[in-house]
Amino acid sequence: MFVVTMDQKDSRHDTDRVPDLLTRLDSLETVGGFARTVGDEVQGALANAGQVVRAVRIGLWSGRWHIGIGCGRAESTDVFADDDAMRSARSPAFIRAREAVEASKKYTVSVAVVGADAELAGDAQAVLQLIGVIIDSRTDAQREVVELAGEGLSGQKIAKQLGISEASVSRRRSLSRISEEEAGWPAVRRLLTELDAVKGGAS
Repeated sequence: MFVVTMDQKDSRHDTDRVPDLLTRLDSLETVGGFARTVGDEVQGALANAGQVVRAVRIGLWSGRWHIGIGCGRAESTDVFADDDAMRSARSPAFIRAREAVEASKKYTVSVAVVGADAELAGDAQAVLQLIGVIIDSRTDAQREVVELAGEGLSGQKIAKQLGISEASVSRRRSLSRISEEEAGWPAVRRLLTELDAVKGGAS
């Protein structure tokens, strides 16, 4: 089982971005749906590493969140608790997610993973942070193209919507290093799946 916790960066000097994040996370398959737990923090329980990847990608693309991934056993009473009670859940996955989101705040790319196997968790975290470096390096123009492409728009439609040439779309996409980002996600998914299978870490 995985618990993903996201805490909004610099929330005292920013607008409340929780409602928008929850909308973006709503399409994910969860065990315990994402919800605001306290302040500007969001948390959800997921059984599948692929869904964790989707959640973390949303958070990293936004650039507005400290992200913690906890892997371990999760009691049903914690998973299905109301939003306030979930914040104080004592199952290993929840405790590790809280540890991870706090640990993430000391990194330039604010994402951390905590699980029963520290080496596997560290490997997953390292790959995620490398992916985060790619994402953070994008210009606003490159992000715009990548996000529209992620919505399924063709190069021609993106060019028309942005009022630029298809060649410019292609150039921005290439400079965004989206291919390198996409190549990294399967490694994260495999490492998280292995972490979830470790004795003492399984659901």
